[in-house]
Amino acid sequence: MTKLSQLLLQVAQAPLRQEILQSRSLRKTQLFSVWTFLKPDVNLQNVMKKSINTMELLAKAISPKNNQTQTEPKSTLLKHKKTSLIVFDLDGVLLDEYLPELAKLVNKEREVDDITQQGIRQEIDWKEGLRKRITLLKGLPIEDAKKIAESMEYHDGVKETLRQLKQYGHKLAVISGGFDVFEERLRRELKIDFIITNKFIVEHGQINGVKIIVDEHKEKNLKKIQNILKSDLDYVIFVGDGTNDIGIIKSADYAIGLNPQDEIKPFINREVKNISEIVTIIKNIESKK
Repeated sequence: MTKLSQLLLQVAQAPLRQEILQSRSLRKTQLFSVWTFLKPDVNLQNVMKKSINTMELLAKAISPKNNQTQTEPKSTLLKHKKTSLIVFDLDGVLLDEYLPELAKLVNKEREVDDITQQGIRQEIDWKEGLRKRITLLKGLPIEDAKKIAESMEYHDGVKETLRQLKQYGHKLAVISGGFDVFEERLRRELKIDFIITNKFIVEHGQINGVKIIVDEHKEKNLKKIQNILKSDLDYVIFVGDGTNDIGIIKSADYAIGLNPQDEIKPFINREVKNISEIVTIIKNIESKK
């Protein structure tokens, strides 16, 4: 330790330490004496600020109060922040319905739509309706299906809205009766954290069926994500539009219908016309927690 450092430490440890720290003029007086003794030919103004800061740091380091703070467990100094999960349907919410676009490629638009409407009216089991529609698409090259998935445009406001939600620290998920051909794109462009969809069964490069992972009981898929996040999860908000969303709507803490079908309106908390509206809604929810 240099002679200057020893003298500064003596000043900081002196009985007048508190008075020294409280009075800038007194600090200057003490330091002036030190520097006059050591370096009578040195300009005090060039070193005063640095010297004062050094003395304050020394005094703070030996303070009993500071020592007590340093020995406190880290867990008492950090507050754990939980996260929220925003879950989206895909078809009809983030972009238009996908299967009708595929149906155009095989000239089965009317037949596919008829089955879809039966499902909306709950005249047919959802799984059965999906299998019937995929049967109509059998033989379609999977590469054509992928090209359609890549070319479909997001609804107005989707990219900006999800970007904002990510910035605010929310986890994002897609749970959809749609298909895995969108998965890579959703992760790349929208930064989705969790994606659960159905999968095309492909044989010889052509669609030959569907492996159903997501049906009308989307709440089962939600439970898998909740189990991953566990205690880190604060609450769940779901954004959907169709009758196959009713189960997950009931399981979520808050449900938003984006241009929803009439059948689900009794079950949702809010109805919006544009996805960008959900940012304000979510902010309001957080402000009340």
